[in-house]
Amino acid sequence: MLNIDIRVVDAEVRSSRVDDTGEILVSGPNVIHGYALAPEVNALAFEAGCFRTGDLGIVIPTDTFF
Repeated sequence: MLNIDIRVVDAEVRSSRVDDTGEILVSGPNVIHGYALAPEVNALAFEAGCFRTGDLGIVIPTDTFF
């Protein structure tokens, strides 16, 4: 997708290695940047400017993920 950053990260929010499962984080111009008047929710829902989807993904050797 154009202008979208999608990452799979481990529990310490480090980029996952190939064949590792982790949480999918997304950022980009069409992704929510925060919840209005809800700093406690934002602290849980965002990490380093990326939205934490709560979904799990796995990176495969072709730099694709599922």
